[in-house]
Amino acid sequence: MTKRGRLSREGIVAAAMTLLDREGEAGFSMRKLAGELGVDPMALYHYHANRKALMRDVLQALMEAWELPEPGPDWRHDLRALCNGLRRLAHRHPGAFRV
Repeated sequence: MTKRGRLSREGIVAAAMTLLDREGEAGFSMRKLAGELGVDPMALYHYHANRKALMRDVLQALMEAWELPEPGPDWRHDLRALCNGLRRLAHRHPGAFRV
């Protein structure tokens, strides 16, 4: 449970990713997220203007978590490594990845 003053933009995004992975996009709501964090739903809107803004931050966090390989001499190998990294990300965050 989050205590007053401990809420952060990064914490909200991390909790949203966890909730999305568990419930999927259909089971996600700002109210559920606030319940997971132990805060009033309106507290989330101090950090994100709306659900769409939060989903943009979730997408940004996913892209930052994508392990990009070092380029090599063979573009085919590079492309395969890039796709494999994206696949691993999808397996780590199945619900969030679908967003």
